[in-house]
Amino acid sequence: MVFNSKFFISGDLEQTDRYKDKRQSGLYDIVNRLGGVKDVGVFEFDNKDIVRNPLISQILEKYD
Repeated sequence: MVFNSKFFISGDLEQTDRYKDKRQSGLYDIVNRLGGVKDVGVFEFDNKDIVRNPLISQILEKYD
């Protein structure tokens, strides 16, 4: 058994072309299954965490 191991899964639920409903994706599934498990952390970025060109930020705000 290995102790002090780390495992990372990353992705963007908004960027899927396979499923029209993001709730069908594997990423959505794992976040919901493991999000409440002790010693499992889930971190979600929002728009203020992402550094972009100011013009791109203005355009994306129009789509929110």
